[in-house]
Amino acid sequence: MTLKPIYKKIKTVYIYEIICKYTSERYIGSTTNIIKRKNSHKKMSAKTASVSIINRSNWTLNIIEKFNTKFKLVQLLKEQWYLDNFPNINMKRALTINMMKIKEKRKSDKRYYTNNKDDIEIKKTIYRKTIYKDRKNLLDKQWRNKNKETINLKNKNNIYICECGSEIRRDSKSKHNRSQKHINYTSSKTAS
Repeated sequence: MTLKPIYKKIKTVYIYEIICKYTSERYIGSTTNIIKRKNSHKKMSAKTASVSIINRSNWTLNIIEKFNTKFKLVQLLKEQWYLDNFPNINMKRALTINMMKIKEKRKSDKRYYTNNKDDIEIKKTIYRKTIYKDRKNLLDKQWRNKNKETINLKNKNNIYICECGSEIRRDSKSKHNRSQKHINYTSSKTAS
């Protein structure tokens, strides 16, 4: 398995521990921004294990290890090593087998997409031309039926009565002015 960089540049990673001064309980974590992470622990919900230590208000945050990497996987592997080898109250693992499977599936999905790009585009086109179009038309019809009164009222306010006696919509005025009825009326008016 080849590692691809997840960070755009080399980042400094901190493996840290939050220790309760009363009970000596330990929470272990990793981050690339220690100050931001410390502040986020103070604001965290009850879903994380560190909350039980933070709520006692007598704790310290110590940096266990500091290193540079471009790979998120290296960060998670090191954090998991500390979780496995030191007593802690963490409820979640830093790295699970499931995470590795998901990453492998994403890679295979990308390979499938690149290998079958033309077929996928054809399927998308068929979907857009048939199913999506039918669904859009159905939704448009439902919306029009639901808002019929509003549309009619809007169209009534949009009606223009021409000097020739025709009732037309304002957006059709230029087309009406070219109509035979309007031309006959204006020519008879100028002739008299």
